[in-house]
Amino acid sequence: MLTAAQVAELASIPSREELLSKLLYVMQAPVAGFARAPAALAEKQAEAA
Repeated sequence: MLTAAQVAELASIPSREELLSKLLYVMQAPVAGFARAPAALAEKQAEAA
């Protein structure tokens, strides 16, 4: 049987959907940053021209 402390610990674990969304956010962040870099570079070059 589980103790009250163990039940409380289990209850504090995020849901599957929340964990998946956090994982996808962590995986997407570097890709989004990489995609913004060339766009920022192109914009900077356009301003210089």
